[in-house]
Amino acid sequence: MTVSDSRRKARSRFLCLAVRLWVAPSDRQSDPRVFGGQGVWGEERMTGTILGVGPGVFILAVVWILTLLLCVLLSRASGLARFSVILVFFAAVIITVTLLLFPRGSKFPAPITEIKIVDTFFIGRFVLLLSLCLVFLGCLFLLLTHHLLQPVYAKPLRSST
Repeated sequence: MTVSDSRRKARSRFLCLAVRLWVAPSDRQSDPRVFGGQGVWGEERMTGTILGVGPGVFILAVVWILTLLLCVLLSRASGLARFSVILVFFAAVIITVTLLLFPRGSKFPAPITEIKIVDTFFIGRFVLLLSLCLVFLGCLFLLLTHHLLQPVYAKPLRSST
């Protein structure tokens, strides 16, 4: 093996790694090594993350941004409305503590099992389709007989009054 062959192999490995890291987001999400499960370097990743953080971080950010805005708006109010800032702050603290103490899922995802899709409602869906087709044909027949084939009566030539 010459030096140029080893450089060529190193370059091809680097290009494969670069392509693997910079693929389109839709391709990355379908790859279990990158989106959930094993990462590119073998680390475990949570599924459903955006930039490495879960949706709870975004929920907390929205809660505290809304709290800050409401506190600024209510601080300008007069009378008893000014003291509702305290209630808004404590509501945000309660929501934050609830989200932090009761996490929705584990840090590591459960192992992926093969999902077998079985249509258990096939007969019901077939009966529904059949009844809809029969109703459609009946309505089409009634439209034909009552609207398109409506009899046209001749007007009398002279009135008998």
